[in-house]
Amino acid sequence: MEREAWIKADILSYYRRGKDLEVRVLDSYYGQVEIGDVLIINRIFKRKVVAIRQYPNFDSMLGQEDVRRILPDHSKEAILWNLRKVYKPEAEKKGVLVFELQHHAA
Repeated sequence: MEREAWIKADILSYYRRGKDLEVRVLDSYYGQVEIGDVLIINRIFKRKVVAIRQYPNFDSMLGQEDVRRILPDHSKEAILWNLRKVYKPEAEKKGVLVFELQHHAA
């Protein structure tokens, strides 16, 4: 199944450079994404979901994931700051999903 995902324009360039982890909070939309689905990012990039990992919060996720695959050139602290700027604390408490994406959707 294809699903649309929207990100800030300044993040798009990272997809051209190999970004392959997309972080979202668990909600009714992203909670339905399954391995094999295709995320269509800003109607530009199509990426097949090859793995999904769930964490209780951003801190836990950043302790396990390779941050260079989330936002290259950013520290864990900078990524955490950006995530908390986008998502309210109530959203984070629902859980965090990491979608591992294939570079080119099949």
